[in-house]
Amino acid sequence: MISIIIPIYNRQHLIEETLNSIKAQTYSNWECIIVDDGSKDDTYNVTNNLIKGDNRFQLYNRPLEFAKGPSSCRNFAITKMSGNYIQFFDSDDVMHPNHLQLKIEAIKTHDFVICQLQEFTGAFDTNLFSSAKQPYIKPSKNVFEDFATGTFPMLMVAPLWKASSLRPYLPIREDLHILEDHELYARALSQNKTYAIINTPLIFYRVGSSSSTNNFYSNVSYGLASYFEAKKPYYIYQVQSQ
Repeated sequence: MISIIIPIYNRQHLIEETLNSIKAQTYSNWECIIVDDGSKDDTYNVTNNLIKGDNRFQLYNRPLEFAKGPSSCRNFAITKMSGNYIQFFDSDDVMHPNHLQLKIEAIKTHDFVICQLQEFTGAFDTNLFSSAKQPYIKPSKNVFEDFATGTFPMLMVAPLWKASSLRPYLPIREDLHILEDHELYARALSQNKTYAIINTPLIFYRVGSSSSTNNFYSNVSYGLASYFEAKKPYYIYQVQSQ
C-alpha cells in the first residue's frame, strides 16, 4: 500500500482539485493521510465533505503538542500510516491519473523512484496530462553530489519512497522554515540508495501560492538560519569523503 501524506493550511479553495486527482488514480491500493495545520478558513470542513464515503482517506487536526508547520504535520501523519511506501504531496498540487501506477511498477527493489514535475498557474487544465514536456532527467553516477548541485532534481513530492528506506532518516526536522525536504533527502542520499526514473510529468505543482520558500525570498532573514542548517549535510559529506 502507498501512504500519501498531505499537510493542509488555508486551502479551502484549492483542495478539491488535489483530492479529485488522488481519487482518479488508476492504482487504487493507497491511503491518504491529511493533517490540517490549524487552518483559519473552512479547509477542514471542506476537506471532510470531499472525502466522505471513501475510507482510504484519513483527516486529522494537528495535535496541540505538535509544533505548527508542514513538517510537523507530515511527521504526525507518518505515525498514522500503514503503507509500505511513502508519497509526500502538497495540498495545491495535482497527480496525473497514472502517477501512482507507474511509480509502483518502476520502484521494484529500488529505494525510491522519481518522476518529472510540471508547474502550472491558476485552475488546472487537464490538457497538461498529455501535453506537458520537461527536460530529461539523467541518471546520476553520484546522486548525492548531483542532488547537492541541483543537477538531480528532487523536491519533496517528487519521489515515491520505500518506507523502510526512508524511515532511518525520519522525522523531518521541524525547526527549519525552508528546505526541510533538502535536509532530509541530503541525509538519505549521503548513504547508498538505488532509484528509478520516470521521464514523464506525473506531478503538477501550482506556482504563485503562499509558501515558506516564497516567504524566504521576500524576507531573507526569515529563513537564513534554516538555509544553512539544511545545507549542513552537504558539508559533512564532503568532509567524510575526503
